Amino acid sequence: MLNRERLLVLWRRLAYTVNLPPIASLVDSATISQWNVQGLPDNELSVQNSMVVTLATRYPLFVDPQGQGRSWIISRQRVNDLQVIIATVTPVDTLTIAGILDHKNIS
Repeated sequence: MLNRERLLVLWRRLAYTVNLPPIASLVDSATISQWNVQGLPDNELSVQNSMVVTLATRYPLFVDPQGQGRSWIISRQRVNDLQVIIATVTPVDTLTIAGILDHKNIS
């Protein structure tokens, strides 16, 4: 059997495996441990989000209400001189955005 055919057979088996954990198939435990040392919380959701951040080919949207992910990224990118910009929304900005969406004049 050719290498390509053998790989296709293995891929099909893997693709149809029941309960295949995405974490184990995309990152190893050493990487997860390194993320934890850098400040990432030790839970499955944080690890999944970190996989998206580190494996994405584009910039992912990062919603982080508790600030844990932000702290992890700052710690992780400290060697690259990361500069952080935090966008805050005030009640007036919210009112303006709602008015624009509703096509109303806000005075």
